[in-house]
Parts: sequence; C-alpha cells; structure tokens
Amino acid sequence: FDVHFSEGADIPLVALEVPPTEEAVVLESEYDEEVDCSTCIFMSLPQGPLWLVAVPYVMTVENGVVTCVAKDGPGDCL
Repeated sequence: FDVHFSEGADIPLVALEVPPTEEAVVLESEYDEEVDCSTCIFMSLPQGPLWLVAVPYVMTVENGVVTCVAKDGPGDCL
C-alpha cells in the first residue's frame, strides 16, 4: 500500500479494514497494521462474521461496479 498510495492519488482511495472474528488466531503479517495514507477514506467491515477475503487487493469501482481487481497494488486485473 505504501509503495503505491502513501503519496495520495488523483482518485478517491478507500482503505478497508477486514477485522478477524473473536475466535481467530491472528498470525504475524508482513504488512503494517496502520496504513499511511493522508488522503484515504478509512472504513472497516463489521466485526463479528468471518470475512473470507484475502488482503491486500486493489479494486477499481466505477459507477458502483467493480471493474478491476489486482493483487498488492494497481496493475493487471485478475
């Protein structure tokens, strides 16, 4: 995230936290816990359910439709 977005961007950026369930065993991560992005909108999924998503992903949303998903930063869509 820091590599691509810490300086901000010309487009709106949303940093979305995916919280673990209470029963989850949280392993060490290679990613920082805090996202350094002064222009980001910070949001979080509701705590409680088990969210089955892999992070980090970068999604492009246009007019409410996901048009691109890329892993680890902007680039080739999956």
